[in-house]
Amino acid sequence: MINRIIKFLTSMQLMTVLILLFAFSIGYATFIENDFGRSSAKALIFSAWWFEAILILLVLTLVYNLIRFKLFRIEKIAALTFHLSFIVILLGAGVTRYISYEGMMHIREADATNVFISDDTFLQVHIDDRLQQYKYDKKLFLSGITSNNFDINVNFKDHDISIESVSFLPNVKDSLFVGIKDGKTTLHLVVPGENGMQDEFLGDGEQKMIKGEYFTFNNPKLGAINFSSENEIIKCSSPYSVSTMSMLTREENEYDSLNSFILNKKTLHTANDLNFVLKDILDKTKKIPVSASNVMKDGNEDALIVNVKVNGESKEVILYGGKGYAGADNVFAIQNLNFKLSYGSKYYTTPFRVKLRDFQLDRYPGSESPSSFASEVSILDGEKVSDHRIFMNNVLNYRGFRMFQSSYDKDEKGTILSVTHDWWGTLITYIGYCLLGLGFILVFLTKQTRYKALSEKLKKLSTIIILPFVMSTTAFANDSSSVTKEYRFNPDHISRFDALVVQDNGGRFKPVHTLTSEYLRKIYGKDNFENQTATEVILAMMYNPVNWSKKPIITVSHPKLRTLLGSNDIDSKNIRVSFNDFFDTNGQYLLAKDVELSYEKLPKDRDQYDKDLIKVDDRVNICFAIYGSGIFRFFPLPNDSNNTWLTDMQSSEFRGNDSLFVSNIIPMYFQGVKEGLETNNWTTADTIISYIQKFQLRYGAEVLPSQTKIDLEITYNKLKIFSRLFLFYFLVGVLLLTVIIISLFNNNKWITLLIQLFKWLIIVGFIVHI
Repeated sequence: MINRIIKFLTSMQLMTVLILLFAFSIGYATFIENDFGRSSAKALIFSAWWFEAILILLVLTLVYNLIRFKLFRIEKIAALTFHLSFIVILLGAGVTRYISYEGMMHIREADATNVFISDDTFLQVHIDDRLQQYKYDKKLFLSGITSNNFDINVNFKDHDISIESVSFLPNVKDSLFVGIKDGKTTLHLVVPGENGMQDEFLGDGEQKMIKGEYFTFNNPKLGAINFSSENEIIKCSSPYSVSTMSMLTREENEYDSLNSFILNKKTLHTANDLNFVLKDILDKTKKIPVSASNVMKDGNEDALIVNVKVNGESKEVILYGGKGYAGADNVFAIQNLNFKLSYGSKYYTTPFRVKLRDFQLDRYPGSESPSSFASEVSILDGEKVSDHRIFMNNVLNYRGFRMFQSSYDKDEKGTILSVTHDWWGTLITYIGYCLLGLGFILVFLTKQTRYKALSEKLKKLSTIIILPFVMSTTAFANDSSSVTKEYRFNPDHISRFDALVVQDNGGRFKPVHTLTSEYLRKIYGKDNFENQTATEVILAMMYNPVNWSKKPIITVSHPKLRTLLGSNDIDSKNIRVSFNDFFDTNGQYLLAKDVELSYEKLPKDRDQYDKDLIKVDDRVNICFAIYGSGIFRFFPLPNDSNNTWLTDMQSSEFRGNDSLFVSNIIPMYFQGVKEGLETNNWTTADTIISYIQKFQLRYGAEVLPSQTKIDLEITYNKLKIFSRLFLFYFLVGVLLLTVIIISLFNNNKWITLLIQLFKWLIIVGFIVHI
């Protein structure tokens, strides 16, 4: 019986099922995250016991198969390396799950800190009897769509203490209920608000800040406007003089400061320029938390209701808190034991301090939208001080902590860094990745592998495949030659311009053909527009921005964005609008306010609308830069240690004749373009391209790619190797995977034939593809 169970747990059939369950789970988690927030996906899927069980069973199955198939042999080194890589990667994930921690560190300029707030939420328990104390932090994964059940049994001296969950309410708002048996008296006040009058409720024994002034009810505070109840009469004592006017009789009165007077209903009171009215006195009221939405959002207030039992006596406690900030302490006593409970994130510390020397934010030219931001920080580690720069793709690693640039303050005087402590988990996982890469290499070097077997079959069948390959290539060439393109620019001139070298924002040197293709795909979704190549389109946008700003070239997908831009089409996958559609009649950018709000959020807090909005804003800013002729970084800065290349708009960075050349060459080029379009004489424009190439060779020869590399990259771009047969590969691949899974449970000759058929369809497709 035991052998049968072991055989089942280590079988290939179970492994297949586990892999399918794993794939389905992470796919389903994506939808959960989109609809209910990241915390819900973590609580429902990634932190669930069954998800961890799947990963543990996968590891055990992989280990068992190492022994079962005797992979510890030199001829099986490739398969062994693959198996070990997945085992090590999963072990690294386990270390990350149980040992590592992460959070957010907020620093203002010139300040230093070693504290950051955790990404996870905790129930923090503190108990004492004035002689000894007990502390415990329980990590919780709660959401509005899971059961959220848990209990904690506390071992503190001889006391029988337990803490059990009662309910969890995300996005909580306190609602006032009247007529509750154990309720208390509450004053209903009305004060001026931003959008008319605003209701405020002041409970018996409460102190509350209202419009910058402290108000109290039966709990006086020095310097506050204090209310008290005496024989069903409400009296007021204020540190300021108070003027009153009856809203019924228009009778006016004045009361000196600290003189007690009766607070009447429907009477306007004015104290220190603040108006307030006692609207009603509510009996037997109680504030009860109510969930406004099941969607979990970092920074929103949630309510965790727990039942605390001590030696048979119980008390229900409401804890307010949430992810991203430390919750308020709830202090109470049961049977001479003092309790302090809180729910929310907690603070971690680093063994060093981080000082923010300067926060830097760059914006797109002529726009308020951020293009990049960075933090200049100093690590203060005892006597050791080191300076670092943290930006989008540059992570600071120090003593096992990794710091990423995450967000920033509205006034741009502070930064928010994402901090992770996962040295062992990262190391183990990277070792797994290295083994995986080594496995790929060994596949090609080892004789007894699947790759070698397929290679031999390909050699035998090469004569069979070469004929349809040649025929298909010829047919493709004939089909291509039958397409007539109406070029706005001379094809030979475009080829010369395509071969110019440009530096992108990441510092890579590439041909113009690559850069323009990237830009047009990002803006339009394709690398051609109305039978024009990407380079033709970009040059046309620079040459005639007024005309092109009216063309529907910018892709928009989110329904809310479509509505904001005035489109009635919400059914199609996406729409395309013009650059001008993003501005009102006064030239105001329609997305400005929403874009600012989206960038203020942490990346993990952004919903689908925020993500789509930032993408569309990026497209608009790229168009803006193109219309301003400031996208081509053609010109190497002389004697620059970082090999920086600049645009003609940055000519002030150059000196003497170089500055004159850079500032004038692009306008001269477009004069040549104008001549070419009007007379079909492209000599001037071609000559200016050669001048730019000479300038690049003069100051940038050390980093300038060879002409062979440039030509190969352009050829690679035009072949579109991995996009021409995408749908074919996808359909055949899905069918092949389905048949292989079926073969694990029911294998016969028809299944084998189908597997061979789909394999060869993929091979033939790839050869025709090339």
